[in-house]
Amino acid sequence: MKYGLSLLVVVAIASADVKSNGDLVRVPFTRRTGVPTGLQCRWLTMSSQPLIDVGNVQYYGVVMIGSPPRPFNVLFDTGSCDFWIPSSRCSTCGSQHSYDSKQSSTYVPDGTPFHINYLKGQSSGYLSKDAVTWCGLHLQKVTFGEVTSEAQNDGTFFDGIVGMGLGATTSNTRPLFQQFWDQGLLPDNVFSFYLQSRSGTATGELVLGGIDPSHYTGPIVYAPVDPILSAQLGGTWTISVDSIGFAGLMFQGASAPVVVDTGTSLIGIPFAENDKYLSSIFSGINPNDAQRGGVVSVACPSLASLPDFQISVAGTMLPLSPADYVIDRRWDPLSNQYRCALGMFLMPAPYRIWLIGDVWAIRYYSVYDVGRRRVGFAPVSVHYSWIPVILGSVLGLVTVVSISFCIWNHYRRSDRQSGADYVRLYE
Repeated sequence: MKYGLSLLVVVAIASADVKSNGDLVRVPFTRRTGVPTGLQCRWLTMSSQPLIDVGNVQYYGVVMIGSPPRPFNVLFDTGSCDFWIPSSRCSTCGSQHSYDSKQSSTYVPDGTPFHINYLKGQSSGYLSKDAVTWCGLHLQKVTFGEVTSEAQNDGTFFDGIVGMGLGATTSNTRPLFQQFWDQGLLPDNVFSFYLQSRSGTATGELVLGGIDPSHYTGPIVYAPVDPILSAQLGGTWTISVDSIGFAGLMFQGASAPVVVDTGTSLIGIPFAENDKYLSSIFSGINPNDAQRGGVVSVACPSLASLPDFQISVAGTMLPLSPADYVIDRRWDPLSNQYRCALGMFLMPAPYRIWLIGDVWAIRYYSVYDVGRRRVGFAPVSVHYSWIPVILGSVLGLVTVVSISFCIWNHYRRSDRQSGADYVRLYE
């Protein structure tokens, strides 16, 4: 799933019984407010590749495709499985880089049509095969989608998507990470994300094949993947938790399935729980937020007046403070009060799931254990609040919603447009 406000991503792998040394592959993320001019692999004790964060909105790294290899900026997305990049034949993609098979000596034609549906718009094209290099690791004849038509791509700083879900792709192949594991190129069938909200430096990493204990504190707590719901939702990392919600009003067990999604920036509140649930917790809820995908706006005299968001995993309560989930707070002269824009949106009907995006991941180091079918969380070792880094924009696949004075006027209008692109949903 791809959409919304992303945070700095740093990926690493954590677990007491997951390997923490060996040939780990690191994919660093750097937060930027503009288009990067170049990306290079960074070699530490583990091989690594830079990832860029654009203004706390988009996080991406680089894969090399073809012979000679050409770089593509890609979003690493646990909410989907497909690997696709824009074709040179695409007139609607608007990407920095496009793939031209005529320029690669290792291109193998396929031609099978494919398409991916989004909540708003779609990407379509055909399948191709070529050599792929992922920060020094090489695979031949990798199948990927060559996109020839893409909707709602204005404002994106990445070219394509590398799906890191658990299911099969639309071409019935394994996700890219799994293909590297299948070829024995990684020490363990695990990857993880570490996000920070700090600009100007390499502040994030995706580590493939092991863990980096320097990125988290305390023990990692694990939630099992729900195999049935995961399959129903296209191979997403859908987990079972003890409880989830706001302090004082939590949803228990099976009634609260959770999808952990690095391709979505915000936290999605289930359709069944959204409007009445929020009204019982917050004051001054904007009624237009009930529209599909609407960012939640509430009255907030102070951050201290808002409750913690919490997820309980394996008997451990993991809190997210208002300083973590409030993305903007300012005075609204129309209502004569302070209002807060939360890093949350309302899931459309009929989706009765919680969607956990980068607002959560900036606070908690997340481990995706493919072999053991579980997701782990631990507090990040260095944590920066959202508040010092007020967002300039929210991009949902990636639609720009300006967080400025005009957004507060937007909240007051009955015809406010829904920011419906925060979530990638499956048909």
